[in-house]
Amino acid sequence: MIAAAGLIGACFLPWTEYVFQHMEYSGFRGKENEGILTVGSQWIPHTFFAMVSILLFAVGKSDGKNANILVAMLNLVWAIKNFILFTICSRPGMFGECPQAKPGLILLVVFSVIIQVMTFLSHYETE
Repeated sequence: MIAAAGLIGACFLPWTEYVFQHMEYSGFRGKENEGILTVGSQWIPHTFFAMVSILLFAVGKSDGKNANILVAMLNLVWAIKNFILFTICSRPGMFGECPQAKPGLILLVVFSVIIQVMTFLSHYETE
């Protein structure tokens, strides 16, 4: 549950920075009309997946374990997609600049991996 809360907190931190354009992107500010990156607000799916995982961890029933594994896997895939999307170098016609990955983006992937591992290691009550 702590990793899920940390995942939501990582959306507040800067994810990438384009040094020459002086622009920072995060999970809340991922859309720029005049900038290079137009991916929208990525905090919404991460917050949804984290809240569902917290709920399924808190319930602690064996029925929710498989659902929690699925939700955590969707969150991990979304985090990997964001890592690739936010760190990809821009097209050659658009300055050819590669963004610098910030700690928020790395923490996003780390917390997603921790949540996924904990879904496999957690023990649920069986009736």
